[in-house]
Parts: sequence; C-alpha cells; structure tokens
Amino acid sequence: MFKIALKNLRQDLTRMILCIGGVAAAVLLILAINGVFAGVAKQLTIYIDESKADVLISQSGVKNMHMASSVVPLEFVGKIEKVPGVKKVVPIAYYSGMMKVPGQEGSKLVYIIGVDETSGIGGPWKMATGKSRPEQGEIVISQGFASSKRLKLGDRVQLIDSLFTIKGISLETDSMASTFVFISLKDASSLRSQQGAANYFLVTAVNLGESEVLAGLIEKRVPEVNVSSRQTFSESDREIAIQMGMDIIRAMSVVALVIGLMIIFMTLYTATLEKSREYGILKAIGADNRYLLKVILLQAAISTVIGLLIGIAMSWGINKLVPIYVPDVVLLLEPAAIIQTSLSVMVAALVAALLPILHITRVDPMMVFKS
Repeated sequence: MFKIALKNLRQDLTRMILCIGGVAAAVLLILAINGVFAGVAKQLTIYIDESKADVLISQSGVKNMHMASSVVPLEFVGKIEKVPGVKKVVPIAYYSGMMKVPGQEGSKLVYIIGVDETSGIGGPWKMATGKSRPEQGEIVISQGFASSKRLKLGDRVQLIDSLFTIKGISLETDSMASTFVFISLKDASSLRSQQGAANYFLVTAVNLGESEVLAGLIEKRVPEVNVSSRQTFSESDREIAIQMGMDIIRAMSVVALVIGLMIIFMTLYTATLEKSREYGILKAIGADNRYLLKVILLQAAISTVIGLLIGIAMSWGINKLVPIYVPDVVLLLEPAAIIQTSLSVMVAALVAALLPILHITRVDPMMVFKS
C-alpha cells in the first residue's frame, strides 16, 4: 500500500513538487505572519519584562507605559523603602523623543529611558559592545540604529536638542515602531525639565516570588500612586497596545491561516481527483473502497508531512536571517505556533483527501479502460 501511494506521487514529479511546495508555502505563510505577531507582542513589553523589577510604580491612574504620561515625585522613594519586603527603589525616566545623527538627514522616534548608573536596574539587558550604564553626556543606542546609520562607539547623536556620545550599543532594543535609548537619569530629567520627579519607580523585593504580596503592601502604605507587579503591569501595557493597533496584525495572522489552509486544501484536493484513473485501475484488479481510502490518505499524509517539514525549516531559516538584515523586525517561531499550525494543516489535508472519496468510489473500472 505504501509503495502504491509513493508510486502515485512519483509518477508525476511536477505534480508532486507542486503539491509539496504548496503545503510548504502555506506553512511558511502561516508561521511567518504568526511570528511577526508574536515578535511585535513581545517587543511591546520587552522593557518591562527585562527590567529586573518585581513591582512597578506609576502615577495614580496610570497602568501602562505606551502612550502614557506618568510623573511620580521622588519624595515617595523614602516612604516606599520603609515598606517591609522592599529591597531597592530605582526611579527612572521614560518618555519619547526624536533622535538624529548630526550631518545626516532624517530622525527616528525613540523611547528615552533615564537610568541611575549606579543601580544596575532598568538599563539595557543585553549588549553588543560598550558599557551598559551611561553617565552624564553618554548614551546607549540600539544595534539596529547604529547599523543603519553606520555609527560606532565614540560617535555623537542628537537627542531632542542635546548632543550625546555613544558609549554602548544594545541588543533586542529595536522594534518596527521605535527603539530604546538609555541615558543617565540626570540627563533625562534635564531634557524634560523634570526635577524632583521621575516617571516610574522600579522596585525589587527581598524575597523572590512575592511581587503580588509586595505590591499590595506598598499600595496600602502609599495609596497616592499606582502599584502593580511586573507581570500585571506588563499584561496591562500589552492589552492597551493591542487595542491601539495590534488587532490589525492579529487579523493578518488569522487571514494568513485561512489562506494557507485553503492553498493546502485545493492543492491536495486537486491532486487526489487527478488520480481517479489510477484508482479506477486499482478497483479493476480487485481493490475495494476501504483499500483505496487507505492509499489516498497515505498519499496525502506523505505530501503533507514532507511539505510541513520543509515549511517549518524555511520558517526557521527566515527567523534566523530577518534579525540580521532587518533588525527592526522581530520574528518569533514559537513551539506552540508550530504545533497549532501542524494540527491545522493535517486537518485540512485530511478533509482535502476525504472529500474526493465519494467520486472515486463511484468510478467504473470499465469506463477507465474504455477511456
């Protein structure tokens, strides 16, 4: 039976290649769009997730960072530090601005993060080169921006209306919409004339795994501010960002799934119908409908599995190449997405193989020989 299924596929190499290629292309389309969605979703809150904070504190009523304005007086630092379970309170500046390279055209929207160079919290989490803790007059820029502008350590950039010397180049701080840059908290406060206040506080706990408990304690002691665990704050920020535009990318991933499954369905459905003559010959020599069903399903399974593996391999390759050539785009090939896509493809292939069964079982072997 396996030999017959394989022989049917090999009989027309062009048709086999088109069939397998159709499945692979569909899988690539589905995983690529899904990867874009997953990558954008991750980048939306990557700073929060990588901040090393257990609790985030913002202005009362503010529960996110994207498209939000938060100002928290520094006088609250002392009150928060007295809460049992608090290890460290680190104020940061966080706002958007324009950055450009002197002498070059064009500006880029960036998220400016002002960090305390002595705390080691809230700064870049992965470096390509240079120092991760900028002092006054220094800046850490993203690798994507550095590559696009051909910048290196020691070069200067203009941030809003001030010049800074590049002392570090960070990784994973680019996105399609913007990028993160890091300067000292003093410089960030000066750029916004924001003295005596920060935008957010990053709080670390004495005991790991007690962020929710600690957030509740701080909220009782300092009710004037908004207090959230890092996970809660991240989820809130992601939800707001999704409401502001991520739904479009989510819709694109659904459309890609539908189109991909339709490609697989039509490819395998047509390939099965075109073998009606061969199945008629099998019936003429004694094969029953049950046997034909097994051959058809096995033939579809071979094409689908090979195409699926090729599609996953191509997706993996693109996932590795895109960040190298297009640093602003982040693709994530998640195991859950691969499993979900594989199951969807197998179901589509099963339906595509079963639908022509009724036609094939009605094929008259004598008519096949007459033709």
